Amino acid sequence: MDDTTGEWVLYELRQSLRAIAAPGPIALNCVPEGAAKADELALDYGHWLEASADWVRAECTPEQRSTLEALSSSLDAMSGQEREELWTEQAVIESQEWMHVRALASSALKLLGWSGEPLDWKEYRTYRDTHERLPAAIAAELDLRPGARGAAPSESRVSGPKRTSLVGLGLVLGAGFGAALGAALGNVGVGVGVGAGLGLVLGVYLDMQDRQRAG
Repeated sequence: MDDTTGEWVLYELRQSLRAIAAPGPIALNCVPEGAAKADELALDYGHWLEASADWVRAECTPEQRSTLEALSSSLDAMSGQEREELWTEQAVIESQEWMHVRALASSALKLLGWSGEPLDWKEYRTYRDTHERLPAAIAAELDLRPGARGAAPSESRVSGPKRTSLVGLGLVLGAGFGAALGAALGNVGVGVGVGAGLGLVLGVYLDMQDRQRAG
């Protein structure tokens, strides 16, 4: 990962940890309505932990790394049809398993120096409503893979390698620029959102120009 992309991925990892560490009702409020909320909390963390794997290996202390991995392992151990009762909204609020998960997420935030101010779930929710899942193109460009409860991006969601490359390139460049701008302005999330939107427009435009030339 380059510096700007890396900063954006770490921002997402931090936000996913903060959502899990929040009290159950607040954690649930972080996820858009209509989604499987418990599952989405775990998916987001697994996705961004895997995306930041190189940073975790190179930059984290053994204690930081083991806490991040323990959180991932705990979520994995809760998965499966035989434990589906743990993936309800009530379970997120009341179950001992989710209390343990919250404690691990809180420990990870403290060890990483990310404790900071409390999570503003309305801001987080607004960000997720708008940018919850990046298009398959940018996931393919960055080689990001969801966690154990997710599915890899489907090739059917893009219309071929060149389109993936052009649109994904625009998104990557836009998101990277937005992350740098957002860091300078003190709001990485907004910067990434604006940059990715502009990058998408650029990528689609380049794709259309390429199709016209090819036609």
